[in-house]
Amino acid sequence: MRFKDDIALTDDADLVWKRASNLKWMPRYWRDIKSLEVLRVEDSETIVRFQFGAGECDARIEQSGWTMVIYYTKGQFTGTQRISVRGNRLEVEWDIAFHGLSRLFSRSRQARIKIGTNEALEKLVSTNGDID
Repeated sequence: MRFKDDIALTDDADLVWKRASNLKWMPRYWRDIKSLEVLRVEDSETIVRFQFGAGECDARIEQSGWTMVIYYTKGQFTGTQRISVRGNRLEVEWDIAFHGLSRLFSRSRQARIKIGTNEALEKLVSTNGDID
């Protein structure tokens, strides 16, 4: 499944990126995130591992390029998700493949992912407050 969703920024691009890349806040926006562990922090990027539903993921956050790439490595699907701020838009691109029994329910699973992505985008651009 490949799809892209985006939304216009209603706040400063830097502030929206700080929300989108704030590891502690990810479960506020992405409802299926269960746990998160920071593996490594370097000068301009952070590597994390987290549970997404029943799957496992690694993510690379590139602060200088305002991009986070999530690698879904185990679970009902594998592939990538790219979250980035480009100009005055917050973008999310998915490129994943369903496995095993989840292929039988891929249409409903795709719909759930698309709805969850849209909800996260709306929250990320409309949330006010400090980033801790």
